[in-house]
Amino acid sequence: MGKVTYLLGAGASARALPVIANWNERIESFFGFLSYLIRRGGWESEPFQRLVREMNVVHKESKFHSSIDTYAKKLYLRKDEKLKVVKALISLFLIYEQSSDIEEIKDSYGTVIGIQPGGEGHLDNRYDSFFAATLDFDANDSITFNKDISILSWNYDYQFELAYSIFTGRNIDDARNDLKVFPRGKIKDDPSARIIKINGSVDLHDTIKVRAGTSGFYSSHVVSKEIKYPNFYTAFNIFASQCFDDNYHLTPSVSFAWEKSGLAQKQVSLANNIALTTTTLVVIGYSFPVFNRVMDKLIFYNTAIKKVYLQCSAEDVEAVKSRIRNTFNEHVRVIPISEIDQFYIPYEL
Repeated sequence: MGKVTYLLGAGASARALPVIANWNERIESFFGFLSYLIRRGGWESEPFQRLVREMNVVHKESKFHSSIDTYAKKLYLRKDEKLKVVKALISLFLIYEQSSDIEEIKDSYGTVIGIQPGGEGHLDNRYDSFFAATLDFDANDSITFNKDISILSWNYDYQFELAYSIFTGRNIDDARNDLKVFPRGKIKDDPSARIIKINGSVDLHDTIKVRAGTSGFYSSHVVSKEIKYPNFYTAFNIFASQCFDDNYHLTPSVSFAWEKSGLAQKQVSLANNIALTTTTLVVIGYSFPVFNRVMDKLIFYNTAIKKVYLQCSAEDVEAVKSRIRNTFNEHVRVIPISEIDQFYIPYEL
């Protein structure tokens, strides 16, 4: 039996989170929510209002680009410090979209919140079905994730962690450890990682500890230890009061694969390690865009992948198949899967 790896793009979380085409509309709703907090009172501090102002600036500038990712690349090439603000915006927006703690004011605030109805913790229910099929007990009667599966995800979100938490009752930090997510917790490197977030995650880490290579590589304290979901209020307080204060050395853990940072390079290296041992690839919600072409070739360099299951809408199949063959080779067998109500689980498992 060969090893199966899933490659996920934004479409894999589309039933809970906005894809690129819908980001601007949903982020406008996010800023409406922040304005509401200020009007409601208790959020008038200067760090909070400064971060809201700075995020508003980068959001407006990003509208002149094809996506917030391409805008971030421009800032990176210019060595513009606003890149950190963009990462904070991405992080807080996605924490907001996946949080349960803002539901308490939903009735008074109305639909402007922009959260899609349904789903526990704003979860794409396909992740729930996926874990129903891939979790079991091991010899020690502990819940375990199918050892023949690895995940490479271009997404920053918490969907895997949320689904696992809901299924097992464990919190997000525990979920990350159980699933061997990278980056996570205090792990500075992890050859045994099973889920690699290629662009990092919506969290924070200590830059001093990263450079020193100490055990405090990655800080996950923006997530409540007592509840299963990301806590938006806690996260925003930390981002506003500490992330932009040099005394704390904290920076968002969104780390684009094309950056030259140590975190980004580890993400790509670990992704390539997984790809090297993969024989079957399942692609869900990812179109192999030109913007990621160089990184895709690095990740899948010298792999022995023989078969690719492509799960996407019928109208996109031929275009994505062409890009897959350009990334791998003409001899890779591409099998379209048009059923998208659940994540495809191949017979190789």
